[in-house]
Amino acid sequence: MNYQEMVNDAKSRVRVVGKDELERELADGEALVIDVREVQERWSEGAIPGAKHVSRGMLEFWADPTSPYHKDYMDPNRRTILHCAGGPVEDVPVPERYREKA
Repeated sequence: MNYQEMVNDAKSRVRVVGKDELERELADGEALVIDVREVQERWSEGAIPGAKHVSRGMLEFWADPTSPYHKDYMDPNRRTILHCAGGPVEDVPVPERYREKA
């Protein structure tokens, strides 16, 4: 599978969360928002108040409760919205080994 096929596959399995929905969920405390953009992007584009920044390279390590790098706020039972350069999305495909935990 080439990169474009991987991108298309991922896009077919995620739902984009609109600005109003994201703001409501942040205000209600319903969801955890993880910002995986590079630090430079957050500096130039701005950060989302209340969002946690997680380096894309550490996402799986911090999310996996069995990892020595696990972060307590990365609760697999909590609704999580990832924000990337393409915007906020939910139900992001995760590696197969983590799906049973979520």
